[in-house]
Amino acid sequence: MVYYMNIIENASKFGVPVVVCVNRFATDTEKELDLILIALHYGAQRAVVSIHWAQGGAGAVVLAEALIEATSAPTNDFKYTISLLLYFIKLSILL
Repeated sequence: MVYYMNIIENASKFGVPVVVCVNRFATDTEKELDLILIALHYGAQRAVVSIHWAQGGAGAVVLAEALIEATSAPTNDFKYTISLLLYFIKLSILL
């Protein structure tokens, strides 16, 4: 779980929206599925449970809606985590 939370935090540093989805299986418990809500605490914009394993495309509608919502914002918050100038200086030293 910690690994996935680090991925969410790292992706958020770039200013891109993060959507986390758990594909629900018949054997999953509500308690297990509720763990996805932790993703919101770590910076995910949306966290959803889908059922596309059982229902195919129809079961993925909630995921599609979450992705549309997360990527429809008019803002462009993308940012590099390192200065491009610093990157090119390091690159030129290595070459």
